[in-house]
Amino acid sequence: MERLTEYDEFGNADIIALAGVMQELYEGLSFNETNALTDVLDHLAAYDDTGLTPQEITNLQKQAENKPLTLDELREMAWSQSPVWCRDFDGLHTGLLCIKDDLFGQERTPHVWLLDEEGNSGVYSVNSLLKCGAEFYRRRPEEDAP
Repeated sequence: MERLTEYDEFGNADIIALAGVMQELYEGLSFNETNALTDVLDHLAAYDDTGLTPQEITNLQKQAENKPLTLDELREMAWSQSPVWCRDFDGLHTGLLCIKDDLFGQERTPHVWLLDEEGNSGVYSVNSLLKCGAEFYRRRPEEDAP
């Protein structure tokens, strides 16, 4: 994503598109208004410094929260065969997402290969497990969670 800000020789953030008129923006502002504008520019520059798009930041926030994943998130993750944790009526299991052809339709659907504590494994439809009340997580959920 293209940067919106740059820093001047004093380390102050400026808007690139307004580089020639930044001084004029500050003229006539009170002390408090100048500080407010400086704070806004610093916030925008800090965002620019990450190099991330708003969507990438939102995705990172979702990952950090470790909330149960939605079917759409699981479907997207399945294309890259991402690992997941599954909590169902039988306990907590580790799994690996994958995409599998639907035998009765023409849709490619997300499935999960689950491994239990005894070393048994199986491949299950993510949609079916969700309908039965299973929850999927990016990381191992907290032990005290329901």
